[in-house]
Amino acid sequence: MILIENKEKKDVVNLAEKARIKVENLIWNQDMKVTVSLGIAFKMDSENNIIETADENLYKAKEEGRNKVIY
Repeated sequence: MILIENKEKKDVVNLAEKARIKVENLIWNQDMKVTVSLGIAFKMDSENNIIETADENLYKAKEEGRNKVIY
């Protein structure tokens, strides 16, 4: 979990996308490709707990094919 304060939504999404792309482009091993799925929640998104919302978005990213950022 990463908590970021005082940033615009677009800046947080861009940061997450950059992190996702960096992980995808790392060379781990010739036989292994590693990707990351990220779920983002913003404090004002819903009445749900922010952690629950981020977790729900993470599972959506995985269900939609992985290697995604969902917010």
